[in-house]
Amino acid sequence: MLLGSQPTWSAAACRRWSAAAAYLLLALLPLVVLCTRWLLAVAAGTDAVLADVRPSSRGLGLLWNSVALGAAVSAASTVLGTGLAFWLCGRGRLRRLTGMLYLVPLLIPPYIHALAWMAVAGRRQLLDRLFDALPLPLNISFSAYGFLPTVLVLSFALFPVVTLLVRRGLGAMQPELLEAGLLIDTSWRVWRRVVVPLLAPSIAAAAGLVFVLAMVEYGVPALLQYNVFVMEMYASFSQYFDPVRALSSVLPLVVITTAILSMSQSGMKNSPLASRPVPVDLGNKSDWPAWARWILTLCAGTWMLAVFVPVLVLLDRSGGPEILGQAANVGAGELVRTLIVAAVTGVAATTVAVPLALAFMQRMTRFGWLALALPLAVPAPLTAIALIYIWNRPALDWGYGTLLMLVLAHLARFLPFAAFTAFSGVRNIDPLLIEAAALPDVGALRRIVRVTLPVLGPTIVMTWLITFVLSLGELGASLLISPPGQATMSMVVYNLLHYGATETVSALALILLLVAGIASVAVLLVHRRLSERST
Repeated sequence: MLLGSQPTWSAAACRRWSAAAAYLLLALLPLVVLCTRWLLAVAAGTDAVLADVRPSSRGLGLLWNSVALGAAVSAASTVLGTGLAFWLCGRGRLRRLTGMLYLVPLLIPPYIHALAWMAVAGRRQLLDRLFDALPLPLNISFSAYGFLPTVLVLSFALFPVVTLLVRRGLGAMQPELLEAGLLIDTSWRVWRRVVVPLLAPSIAAAAGLVFVLAMVEYGVPALLQYNVFVMEMYASFSQYFDPVRALSSVLPLVVITTAILSMSQSGMKNSPLASRPVPVDLGNKSDWPAWARWILTLCAGTWMLAVFVPVLVLLDRSGGPEILGQAANVGAGELVRTLIVAAVTGVAATTVAVPLALAFMQRMTRFGWLALALPLAVPAPLTAIALIYIWNRPALDWGYGTLLMLVLAHLARFLPFAAFTAFSGVRNIDPLLIEAAALPDVGALRRIVRVTLPVLGPTIVMTWLITFVLSLGELGASLLISPPGQATMSMVVYNLLHYGATETVSALALILLLVAGIASVAVLLVHRRLSERST
């Protein structure tokens, strides 16, 4: 802090630990309470709880399915996402445009990717003719359900996360090192011998994160009829309505995902959800082998499929403007409710994440990073079950059964993403500007308008947007915790899918995408304006 304005140690510590306490309260406390209750049950020797920890032969098979799904999605997403990040380093108008839009697939909830695949795979004759026309000895049988479709859908939904973290790693490289390498060697060898080894921590972190996100996913495997271990927890909770036994039934999966996060979190802390420009021109790939250039082009084409296939499928199946209007009337209440929950979740997450990043910018330990990422290792239904366990009691009737439960569930799920975004944004700000924002010598309103917003505005806006978009498409926790008669758009779409209401489902999903897209464009324009003012 500047001389004369430095707070006392106790004041700084109070601010720091207040931010940490808010994060722990919203993101980790429900799980801590449930785990404590589970430990007490184990200490008491409750036979049912101890028995549920040991998976049955069926449970072991489901656990293997989850591990196989996570590994396959992680491998596919790592190849596609890294290839897209490398392709974006090239020259050309298309690459510049894609460089601004490469995160668009993240705006599409995974279950909408699944809906699009089910529609495409349903047209088997078209796909069969397409592959029969290829001069390759391929004997492919298409199915809308099972392991491979689930891997495909989740890879389409998650590979931009890898691109994001790899681009962050590229932006963190030292320009002098890369420029020196390009002076004495070819671009291909510099990439192979310098760039890729330097990116290894970012790639490993991205692979680990995608592995975890795929393992804890519930909605897509359920839609595509691929049984995974999270379903064991659903079955246990539906049968016994016992949160402790539900935790026991899913504990092996949580142990695995936590271990993966622990191994990859050192790379995650250096690759938060934000990216900076690549420091030098790495776009000349004329000396690259033809196979490498083809792979990069294939990765770029995969991005286009992930963006355009869901949108085109929804447009084709929504039935035109009349059906869209009818769907808007049917889902108006759910749409408004979804927007309110997402907006409130974004505001609350930003209010917690930005002060947390400011307080711990230079003080975050390895254990702190793991605690920050730990909620990602927990399946969404378990988060909902933990909140039900805490709030389903007479003293808390004022909150239970209201939209507050949805907001709390979304916060518990998405606060880690908000925190990573905030840490990334704060790290890129000049510390002197942050100190200036804390000066007490001017009025509070003037300080906020003149200093705080220009300095922290881009970080605040991006943190809110990330949380808002993720909240719009949340499904796993909402299915369990949503109050009766207060469903979200994701729940309506998911439930209608089981009744075959194709046109209505497509129209509602398209409306949700339009809302997410319009909100994202508006917020990004504000972000760009604030970024220009802060430079």
